[in-house]
Amino acid sequence: YDIQGEQIEEGKCKFHYNNARTTQGTVNSPRHPNIYPLKLDCEYIFRPLPEHITVLSFSVFVMSKSTSPPCDSEDYIEFYEDMGSFNRENFTLTEKYCGQQLPGPYATTRLLKLIFHSDDRMSNVGFKATYKFIRRQDIDN
Repeated sequence: YDIQGEQIEEGKCKFHYNNARTTQGTVNSPRHPNIYPLKLDCEYIFRPLPEHITVLSFSVFVMSKSTSPPCDSEDYIEFYEDMGSFNRENFTLTEKYCGQQLPGPYATTRLLKLIFHSDDRMSNVGFKATYKFIRRQDIDN
């Protein structure tokens, strides 16, 4: 897939980014900067330490077809945040993007899941973003 990150399951497009092991890096759609494969779903999990914020900043965002949300029948990314408690994951959709308009920075203190979806029709170069795990106190100062 040519994606940086810890692959969760061999042969699957599932990657983990753990604040206990890293503070920053890059994340991208499969094969970026080349075109991504058709009919693929990828999952990227960002796990911040307590008192940390995950910040994703996109530098490239070019999906096939250029329409606006709800993005139901085309390629897209979705952000989910874990609203669960007591070690139970309960992911809730918070944002969805398609087309070619660059998403603004995304920041959260929660466990974050980014989903990339490509349909069976057309593909493009996808996305590239940087991620950072930042201590809250560093932002407040």
